[in-house]
Amino acid sequence: MFKALANLLLPNIVILLLELVKGVYGKLKLGYLNKRLGSFEHKDDIYILGNGPSLKNTLDRDLDILKNKECAVVNKFGNTDYFFHIKPSWYILADPAFFLDFNKIPDSIKKEIVPLSQVIKKKVTWRMNFYIPIVAEKSEFIKEIGMNPNICFYYYNNYGVSDVIPDGTFKYKLWDYNLLSPLSQTVLNTAVHLGIKLRYSKIYLLGADTSWHENYELDQKTNVLYSIDTHFYGKRKLPLYLDSEETLPSKLHLELSMVAKALGSYWTLLEYSKYAHVNIYNASEYSWIDAFPRSTISDCKQKNV
Repeated sequence: MFKALANLLLPNIVILLLELVKGVYGKLKLGYLNKRLGSFEHKDDIYILGNGPSLKNTLDRDLDILKNKECAVVNKFGNTDYFFHIKPSWYILADPAFFLDFNKIPDSIKKEIVPLSQVIKKKVTWRMNFYIPIVAEKSEFIKEIGMNPNICFYYYNNYGVSDVIPDGTFKYKLWDYNLLSPLSQTVLNTAVHLGIKLRYSKIYLLGADTSWHENYELDQKTNVLYSIDTHFYGKRKLPLYLDSEETLPSKLHLELSMVAKALGSYWTLLEYSKYAHVNIYNASEYSWIDAFPRSTISDCKQKNV
């Protein structure tokens, strides 16, 4: 009985200790950085804009509302005209592809990431905070955009994750102190984590479709898995890979498991939000996220009165 219990618990204990060692190292590294997460004043509410296709209707109808809100955007939002209308306070990145050397990025990704770096470097005229993983500190992308004096970097500690720790106060305190981080399956998971950690009173999600599973295609002759990569700014058909160098083709069950992890992460973040007394509303016009109560932009306006 004792041996069986030890065999069950010991691997998780070892994993936890290793993650904590990595997390402490990351925390010490954060101490050497000049700017720290949370060392600025922010409004009570934040609007987090995912890049799902439903965001297009929201932006076209409610752009004037969002211009006057504190907004966070993600990934390639800066390549759109809406970027300069909204002038977001936050830009959040998590995908490792952004932090590869430009000469190592596949052309299909490079043609979007490099122009984005130049837009931010040369055209951002307002203060904008970048929330990035600490491992990206010295990346080429960050060095480029860092030449713009209006960009201010804040780092989160992604050296250790807390998957083996049950949800609860102990885990959430580790997140609060930047010792460990939740699983960032998607940048939107990271964005919600940020909003809670910074103790925004209310967080509103827009364009958080999380509907990738609707867009998979499996070639019936070659078994190559494709995704109709769909965002509010357009769509294209792409083969799926397990690595950023596009050398390892992905598998359907792995892609579906990643969708499940992303959706499951929101339920953990919901518990974290309760611990932190933060309210999260899914105001997306279309979304598969079932963890947060639904809302609309009109409801958001009424809640803010």
